[in-house]
Amino acid sequence: MSIVSKLENLSLGDEPTITKAVTSEGVIKSGLASSTVSLIAKCASKDSKEAIAALSTVKSLAEGAPEAEAYTVECLGAALGQAQNKDKTVRAAATAAALAICHNISPFAMKATLPAIFACLPVEKNWQTRALALNCLSNFNKTAPKQLGYALPLVV
Repeated sequence: MSIVSKLENLSLGDEPTITKAVTSEGVIKSGLASSTVSLIAKCASKDSKEAIAALSTVKSLAEGAPEAEAYTVECLGAALGQAQNKDKTVRAAATAAALAICHNISPFAMKATLPAIFACLPVEKNWQTRALALNCLSNFNKTAPKQLGYALPLVV
């Protein structure tokens, strides 16, 4: 079964297979690059099972496939948005995925996450979403301190 079909019929437990396919075949050949939009949509899904499976996949990719970093960063906004979900397991999966993306991102790509994080900070957003966005931002203090310092004019 190809990664594209796995992402179409995503279920919890597919994460190791997808991560292994991306690390062995690359993001283009594996089909992750062409399936990123559907992965983002599944991360933002109202269906709890689908959202948990997608967020777990993103977390697994962020931790185990550094070459997929450009594609997992695209899922950050959806993961931050799920922080306000009423289902506790979805909130936990969203928190784990967002923090995994921010923790495992290359320091040089840290600036690429800032638009998604800043989009979740307005007062109109739910407090859980804003809190997770700020936790992601504070995570860069440990993983990319110099880059966070250079981006301080944007942050403030």
